[in-house]
Amino acid sequence: MKKPFFTAGVFWSLLLCTTQLSAVDTGSISETPLTDSVFGVQAEEVFSIHFRQASLREALQLLSRVAKVNIIIPEGIEGLVTVHFRDVAVKDALNAIVKANALDYTVEGGVIRIAKGDAFKETGENLQTETFHLNYATSKNMVSQVQSLLSSRGSVFADDRTNSLVVRDLPANIENAGRFLDRVDVRDAQVLIESKILEVTRTFSRALGIQWGVTKPGSRVDLRGLEDVGAAQSDRNLNVDLPAASPSGGVGLILGRLAGGTQIDLQISAAEARGDAYVISDPSIVTSNGMLAEIRSGTTLLINAQGDINIGSASSTSAAGGGSGLQQIETGVQLNVTPQISRNDYVKLTIEAVTSQPDFTRAVQGLPSIIDNTAKTTVLVKDGETTVIGGLTRFSESDQKNEVPGFARIPLIGNLFRSKSRRKENTELMVLVKPTIVTNDGTLPVQMRVRSIEKRRDAMYLEPLSDPLRDEEKKMKREMRKNVKSGNKYTKMRPPNAP
Repeated sequence: MKKPFFTAGVFWSLLLCTTQLSAVDTGSISETPLTDSVFGVQAEEVFSIHFRQASLREALQLLSRVAKVNIIIPEGIEGLVTVHFRDVAVKDALNAIVKANALDYTVEGGVIRIAKGDAFKETGENLQTETFHLNYATSKNMVSQVQSLLSSRGSVFADDRTNSLVVRDLPANIENAGRFLDRVDVRDAQVLIESKILEVTRTFSRALGIQWGVTKPGSRVDLRGLEDVGAAQSDRNLNVDLPAASPSGGVGLILGRLAGGTQIDLQISAAEARGDAYVISDPSIVTSNGMLAEIRSGTTLLINAQGDINIGSASSTSAAGGGSGLQQIETGVQLNVTPQISRNDYVKLTIEAVTSQPDFTRAVQGLPSIIDNTAKTTVLVKDGETTVIGGLTRFSESDQKNEVPGFARIPLIGNLFRSKSRRKENTELMVLVKPTIVTNDGTLPVQMRVRSIEKRRDAMYLEPLSDPLRDEEKKMKREMRKNVKSGNKYTKMRPPNAP
């Protein structure tokens, strides 16, 4: 049954709406059907409805009165609607208007509830729970990142025992969280940090080919204990005049690098043989990309003092429990390196080097003064290239007397029974750091390099001496093979110098 009176009433009442029509994006629409039993009109009744620039809220309210159905329209539902329906049922008109404005609806009893699509999904869709087992990432560190991907109803918690995440939310959000975890839960690249802590002579450090103060063109390095060192081009040899050694033996640390192609291991081995270098420590450590690696080599001093002692960079700990006054002070070299793999096989190293040594000549109440030097810098080093931290000069001078008791005090001839000697030492502490990117399969290249170095070292220093008898035998064997091939008769081989 048609009711044309509604057409005219609605048309003229809404014709005065002249607001500009705004574009509305379409969204996900629920397929919940509107049954005829919800409406207060007969199913066969149809209407001709025309809206032009009408308010969406007013249009829905008008349809609610015509269809004699309760419709809940929350705040925030705004917009304009222009439609022309001819001979349609009210439920079809309502369904078309809702879909055209990216809205969603649900039927609860005799009430139609309208809401925006996303809001309706969050409040009406059932939640799901899924567990994600992590292989490389730490579960508790991923909680906050996954939580940001979930809705207000979602939750996530970490299980440290199984290193897994339990996520509860809408299915779409759980799927997004799974894709995110697949991208971030990957094996971290690893870096092998090889370091050498050497005590060398000043002549060896200059002969090693180190470019002091070089990082990259145009930059400057600020290090404690030394004035700013300007950078130079990598093909220039920059020698920095270090300050004169003080009686305490401590100067600032400086940074340098080794020129490409330097066989540092072989040069150090040769320097050890000459007595120009002494390897104090040769540690190697593997760390994940972006993780801190700590290397320490030093001495533990035992001092009888009450309470904790903190002198410079060296701190003390109690060597025994209870009220014992025996304290431990850690001195030596502390090296903290954080690698960050960059493009083109470069590694950015954040280095902090601390050296400390006791000076008992300046002891106060039995506690020695601690001479410490610190260097903090960030350098870009190519994979397998070596950077050097040096500048800690140790200068010592000692006088020694030897005499024969009694006879050395005889006037005139006493000098015949005593002697004096003076010894001066000028050495430098040098720290070499070489990063090497570990291959994806986890193979460490250090074993191959060690074997290669050992072979070269054997070829240089352990070549067997020539044996004349053995050389003569080899010569005779070669001649015998030559004669056999040529068909000449060859007599029985005799040892050389045989009668």
